[in-house]
Amino acid sequence: LLILKKLCELCDYVLKKKIVLVKHPNFFQKFSRIPPSSQNPFSSDAEVSASHAFHFRKNFAPHPPNIRHNSTFGTNTHWHSMRKLANNLFRFFLRKRMHRIRRFIAHPHQVQREWFDRLILTARDTEWGKRFDFQHLKSPKQFAKRIPVQDYESLKPFIQRMMHGERDVLWNGRVQFFSKSSGTTSDKSKFIPVSSQNLRQCHLRGSWDTMSFFYQQRPDARQFERKSLIMGGSLSKFEPFPKTTIGDVSAILYSNMPWVGRPFFTPDFKTVLHPDFEEKMERMAQIVSRQEVVTVAGVPTWTVVLFRRILEITGKENILEVWPTLQGYIHGGVSFTPYRQQFRQFLPSDQVSYQEIYNASEGYFAVQNDFTSDDMLLLLDNGVYYEFLPHEEWSKERPLA
Repeated sequence: LLILKKLCELCDYVLKKKIVLVKHPNFFQKFSRIPPSSQNPFSSDAEVSASHAFHFRKNFAPHPPNIRHNSTFGTNTHWHSMRKLANNLFRFFLRKRMHRIRRFIAHPHQVQREWFDRLILTARDTEWGKRFDFQHLKSPKQFAKRIPVQDYESLKPFIQRMMHGERDVLWNGRVQFFSKSSGTTSDKSKFIPVSSQNLRQCHLRGSWDTMSFFYQQRPDARQFERKSLIMGGSLSKFEPFPKTTIGDVSAILYSNMPWVGRPFFTPDFKTVLHPDFEEKMERMAQIVSRQEVVTVAGVPTWTVVLFRRILEITGKENILEVWPTLQGYIHGGVSFTPYRQQFRQFLPSDQVSYQEIYNASEGYFAVQNDFTSDDMLLLLDNGVYYEFLPHEEWSKERPLA
């Protein structure tokens, strides 16, 4: 991870400062036992190998003595090499993550029991935990009998208090983020607490799991060699208590994206999180239509709008004429079936893989792990303990999970 961090910092610096690569003939005289420049192979025009030291200089500064401009950087050779290196490092990292995924597939009950114990322990000193005596809960059966099945209306008074800054109510500490979600409730919108633990252990981990499966299914994946387009909502402050932030779960995820992934996504944060939808779509279309995008992630409804605008701007017939190296479309939120034919027109090639995810406001629950099947894998090691309600319990006043 430290190597990835330094590499991403370097890539980001190169982009922001418009750096050119030059070679310094006296560098090794100062830091190693290399002969003087008269005998130094650096003083010739020979090809510089990967082991040589490079000196970076802003391209608008005058050339200092004994430094010659390296024209190969102008052809992006070194930049592409760094991108390929970054992609290979991420591929190695994602391959290692598959060990954890294989473990919960092989031992689902054991992994879920571990999360049950961990979550109960974490929440036992909250108001909710004290009400139901989490301290003395020893098994999932006790949990199912002691805590009634809840709906949003029963939790709403607690959530409202949390939004006003109260601590240790449903979860320990103060929760900063609340995902605004439409649902089958009497309210126009419902607000789901997204704690720092839920954000890190569920939503962000689910995103990494999605990439792990994509790289497993696509050995030629290049998501961290080029740009990936993410479409998100917006965030706003909760007026009664401005320290609370509310917004779409995608916007919460994007605003908390780990530093290691940020150089590989587009557009910029300000554009993605812009509150005006029409203006956001226009800005995004103008920016990404000039970039090389390899992956698109977003709900189909928004993606269709963006694709149409990009084709208007570029005058192209389909999206693959704009982004010929596009490899994947990651979607969720709504059924993809009504949009499938439209996307075949936008992306008329089998080179594009479609991956469905189930990332709700409450958590990142499932991901399509096999591109030859429409099934999704339930993510059992992502900070969530699952209960299931038998069909015969649905109509009961107090159903037992």
